[in-house]
Formats: sequence, structure tokens, C-alpha cells
Amino acid sequence: MKPVTLGFRVFTSRYANAELAEHPELAKVGITLGEPRGQLPYWRQHTRLLAPSRAILGLEDEAKFEETYRAMLDGLGVERVVSLLRSLSRDAGGLDLVLLCFEDLAKPDHWCHRSMLGRWLGERAGVVVDELKERPAEFPATGTAHQRTPQHRQRRQGSEAPSNPPSNPPSNPPGERTDPPATSQERPVVEPMVKQGSLW
Repeated sequence: MKPVTLGFRVFTSRYANAELAEHPELAKVGITLGEPRGQLPYWRQHTRLLAPSRAILGLEDEAKFEETYRAMLDGLGVERVVSLLRSLSRDAGGLDLVLLCFEDLAKPDHWCHRSMLGRWLGERAGVVVDELKERPAEFPATGTAHQRTPQHRQRRQGSEAPSNPPSNPPSNPPGERTDPPATSQERPVVEPMVKQGSLW
């Protein structure tokens, strides 16, 4: 496998991570079927192409879930997934990406597809994906996460709430910034919490 050179970094996190609001140099991208309910303090893009299907979300076993989700990603192909990531970064002015879902991986027995996507990108494309440093949120980002514990078996019902722009949304199209994006020299250091493939 020849590693893919993206020209930008890729992180993962959850919608409710308060650290996201502190990093305007990161383009936030939701990768879930549903979207958060409640106002988020940051602008984001959204793509469902990397979200598990409803059939996959119905799988309770983590190993079977990952096997099936990876098969879905293999069906899309490395070239298409990498092309999507490049397009998302380009639409945000060439910024680094942080791919978002709902799960709090600090909780016991919680796991999610963003970690699986990170492992897949590492194995198939040589792309290093880090989990962004976590800080408790002071804002709501509710939604039905696909938590895999006996107490959380409900699945997302498919409500399609619109993306949540800031209270004064930019006039330019979603994914574009109103201020000039930081250059690679200006980008502050983003501190990852864990390396690709780790589940805490």
C-alpha cells in the first residue's frame, strides 16, 4: 500500500466536545445519518456518505458492526473516500478536518464508527487519524447515539434536523469561511488525545 498524501490533517471527535469551539482552524464535518439537536457553537459541514447505513446501525455486536462497516467503506473505495475528504477540506479553504459523531468514548463499553473509519483510513490509505483532545461541553448536542450498552438499544429514527449554523450565520455557502483560512504556518498546534485505532 502506497500512503496517500492529503496535504491536511484528519481528526475525529464527537459533536459535544467543547474543544471544537476553540479550533476555528479545523473544519468540522458530521459523518452521521442524523444530525445533532440543539445549537452548536461552531459551523460545520455534513456528509452521510461515511455514515453507517441503518442496517449496520442495527447491529449490536461490535465486531460484526466493524466488519460490516468496513465492507461498506471497501465498497466505496479508497479513491472515493480520499476524494471526499479532499473536497471537504477544499470547500473549507484547505483546513484540517475533524470528523464528528455522537459517542463519548470515555464512557465504558462505548464505541463508534469514527474510530473504525480512522483505522480503515490508516490501513487502506496510510492516513493517520487522531482523536481530538476532549473537554466537557457547556452546550447541548443531543441526539440518539448508537451506544452499544444494554441500557441503550434504541436506534436513531431518522429525524433530519438541519445543520446548526451560528446565531449570525455567514452569508456565503455552507463549508466556506467568512474569514481567511489560516495558512499552514499560522495553524496552531492541535493536541490529539489518542492515536488512530485506540478506543480509550
